[in-house]
Amino acid sequence: MRTFSILKNLPVYTEQGEKLGEVCDLMISQSGKVHKVVLSKKHFFKKAITISLDQIFTYGPNGILVKNADEQTGHEKMPFSYHENINGKRLITHQGEDLGIVKDVYFQEDLGTIVGYEFSDGFFSDITEGKHIARTILPAAIGKDAIIINVN
Repeated sequence: MRTFSILKNLPVYTEQGEKLGEVCDLMISQSGKVHKVVLSKKHFFKKAITISLDQIFTYGPNGILVKNADEQTGHEKMPFSYHENINGKRLITHQGEDLGIVKDVYFQEDLGTIVGYEFSDGFFSDITEGKHIARTILPAAIGKDAIIINVN
């Protein structure tokens, strides 16, 4: 299981040793699964490309290796501002309980299935109680202002 915060800013390399960029975000499908990793490339103008999870060969502590580097079809170029970030959105249960603000996402790297959301209930609560994690089984509804989840 991985979290986005562990992957953020990690360099991504091809098997041939070419640096493609650094992880800057995750793309989440309508079905609530992580299906691509977004990389930023530092050029004169910021550019972003996406890598699908099935192209990732290995996750390391200091970088990520991508297979099939010869086939550029999997490296999709895209405008840098492509969607809204899920960090900072309200996390609300199907029962209407407001859990707090999303801080991180836990997902299975092989399938892209999101298994939980780390959230904050406020600064003092974080200090006194520590991390809060809401585990989910079913895909979340990710809206403009909030993420609606079924908690178990």
